[in-house]
Amino acid sequence: MTQGFPSFAEALYARPGVAMACLDLQDRRSFDVALLLHACWLGTMSRSISAEEVTRLVSMTQPWRFEVVRPLRRLRRRLKVGPEGMPRQRSEVVREIVKSAELEAERALLAILESAIEGGPNGSVAGNLVVCFKVANIITNSEDQASLKILERETAALARDK
Repeated sequence: MTQGFPSFAEALYARPGVAMACLDLQDRRSFDVALLLHACWLGTMSRSISAEEVTRLVSMTQPWRFEVVRPLRRLRRRLKVGPEGMPRQRSEVVREIVKSAELEAERALLAILESAIEGGPNGSVAGNLVVCFKVANIITNSEDQASLKILERETAALARDK
């Protein structure tokens, strides 16, 4: 039985170096982490993703990411240092609530992606990631390649461990 996408995404994200690689691509390239993880998940089942499917997924999830996930992320990051005049212990309580809301918003996004696509035959993690970057019009540099290699390596390790 195939592992569901939300469970797979959380397990992969927890693997060594994956969170850092994903956040690097998110912060430097504005790349959607959920989409990267989805491409990896499909690849573990030898399912491919086409440019048209990636474009459709981006269009379908963009409003949620832009209107819900990103504002929560910005607020959580802002609260890390806290507004001037607010005691740190008070802003940290609010930050934890926002962090929880952000995680739930991301889980909702994962559920949407899980049900949105079946993928075609003959897919691979590396091939799916290439398609995602092509659709985003990103020509990968050495930093991108290093992050993508971590994703590929840890996805393979996770698949072996299951």
